[in-house]
Amino acid sequence: MPAAEAAAMLARVLGPRWTGEEDVDGLLALCGYLPLAIRIAAARLLSRPEMGIDDLCEQLPDERRRLKRLTAGDITVHGVLTSSYEALDAGDRKVFRRLALLRGFDFCPEAAARVAEISREEAQEALDRMADRSVVRPESEPGRYSLHSLARLFAADRLAADEDPETVRA
Repeated sequence: MPAAEAAAMLARVLGPRWTGEEDVDGLLALCGYLPLAIRIAAARLLSRPEMGIDDLCEQLPDERRRLKRLTAGDITVHGVLTSSYEALDAGDRKVFRRLALLRGFDFCPEAAARVAEISREEAQEALDRMADRSVVRPESEPGRYSLHSLARLFAADRLAADEDPETVRA
């Protein structure tokens, strides 16, 4: 979500608990501006009256644990990303995992093709399917895509778990 919309959504969910004085921008960035992550963060805050936004921000900077910490009851960002990942076919899962190897904010189908070791056309088709499932995000510049920060963390986790370390190094 755009930052202003994300802040407005957080304010609506928090209601009178909202002070507007804490590190809202930091929390939204840690949530990757994803509506689900923001709602989960708000639910954590509402269920813990002693916790402020700044306190929650202090719990989330560790990228390796962030996905697991964004949990409210049975709803987790990690669980939703896992479901989305498992719904992809094997080829698209490979492309998704390997997107974690790309540096920078956004990427093109050619870069995705290189890291996934497939043709540009195959990469374009995979990115289109992933965009349809909101796994990757098409950017305003035609032919450019990006991963939400939390999706990038998840892709890196899957890369480490599902790929041979020698292949990843290469």
